[in-house]
Amino acid sequence: MIDLTPQTDTQQHLPQTLYKEISIQTIVDPRKFSEYIFKEGADHGKDRLFKSLGYGKQHSEKLATLYQKQGLEKFRNGEFQHGKKDHYGQRIEIELPDINYPEKVSYLKSGWMILENGNIKLNTPFTGFTR
Repeated sequence: MIDLTPQTDTQQHLPQTLYKEISIQTIVDPRKFSEYIFKEGADHGKDRLFKSLGYGKQHSEKLATLYQKQGLEKFRNGEFQHGKKDHYGQRIEIELPDINYPEKVSYLKSGWMILENGNIKLNTPFTGFTR
């Protein structure tokens, strides 16, 4: 197991070069979008946000691919915030820019988990805006 948690309150992440040397994969299940974000009758309201950005259930695979690519890039560059650590693992938040329209960029906060093997898995596609 690779321990990527901070050792002190002031140390936010390991040196960026280390993340680039570790073979890391991002795991993004398209069902996080098709069966959660765009679930018929869901009352969380996240579908309205994604629809306002031009996405629908039919874009679930595209969204998963975008999150996978952007999440890996941000993680490798050390651009994330540590969240809660418990028996499930270390949670992190990654800001992902959505550039669906050239004139409009939305910065979405997403929730991820660092797995025991060092890979990261998307838990929640949207937890809020960062700017």
